[in-house]
Amino acid sequence: MAVFNIGAMSARTPEEANEVSELIFKQIREDKTIQELYSLVPNVSFDKRIPIIGLLSDIMQTKSADCSFPEGGEVVVTEKTWTPKTLQQEQKLCKDTTESNFAFWQSRNANLVEKYDLTNSGELNYLIFLIEDAVKKAVVRVADFADTSAALVSGGGKITTALGAAGVARMDAIDGFWVQLMAIAAANAEQLVTISENSQASKSLQLALAADTAKLTFEGMILGASEDVPNDAVIMCTRTLFNNYFKWLTDNSFDTATAVEGMDFRSITLAQYGVTIIERKDWDRNIKSYFDNGTTYDLPHRAVLTSRDNMLIGTESDTALSSFTSHYSEDTMKNIVREEIKIDAKVAVDEAVMVAY
Repeated sequence: MAVFNIGAMSARTPEEANEVSELIFKQIREDKTIQELYSLVPNVSFDKRIPIIGLLSDIMQTKSADCSFPEGGEVVVTEKTWTPKTLQQEQKLCKDTTESNFAFWQSRNANLVEKYDLTNSGELNYLIFLIEDAVKKAVVRVADFADTSAALVSGGGKITTALGAAGVARMDAIDGFWVQLMAIAAANAEQLVTISENSQASKSLQLALAADTAKLTFEGMILGASEDVPNDAVIMCTRTLFNNYFKWLTDNSFDTATAVEGMDFRSITLAQYGVTIIERKDWDRNIKSYFDNGTTYDLPHRAVLTSRDNMLIGTESDTALSSFTSHYSEDTMKNIVREEIKIDAKVAVDEAVMVAY
């Protein structure tokens, strides 16, 4: 399969191929980086346990009459286990595909090898640029949504049927954050705020949020959070909830909220609660792409209240997210780029989250 799929293009004349100005590059959708959203843990390349050290509490008793000191207090140590899995992909680039359509990517035709070996060429460098972005987005997608029991809708699962086996393979490596968060909420109902629109019978009804849905959702999360939720906790939410809340603030002239609109993402900081709400439009994209049964989306409105340090992504190294190999094959006369990375995702402390869906 050609990495530059030109099937949707009509035949280009030589004059059109030479018009560099006619080639438009889609702008990469900038989301918050992995490091901004989650805590990246290096040296996770095989199964190993994560000790979780609790706090020392319930100590200090009234002095006894016989000068002996009462014993008491303990630190409870629990654990979770890293179970990283390998993700990999390759792309093959043939010079003929780009040369015949985009003349400004034509190489000097010295000899056969030099003609087809695109090492350090414009098209290969641009492909690598796209790969680096795509790998980072894929890691976040897997960390957020992967499910080891993933299956197509046609097979009784939740993955969009049209995506086929490849769609499942992009989602079944590990049990990601949302699988873990839903398990936590199922076991502890007080850590869940239910969003009723998620259970509607059609996409249009699901997406028709009441004017105050997000307001009530976020209030329920903040006020219902236990003392285990850290002070630096933030709310990450789908764009549907963020936009709904933003509109509610605007319509109600809410003076105690400061709205900050950045170039790449948006957030709202609530002064009275000291909590920042972060829009995760990548969640919306992935839900609509991967969790569409034809009639409804699987929980299109989601939010989690916790800290960055409680959401862990394990990788082999600090540089694993930008690691790949590239070579030219004289046998196939194609340039091959391969990516491979091991990852896992863990919610460290179950009690330190509040979830809404």
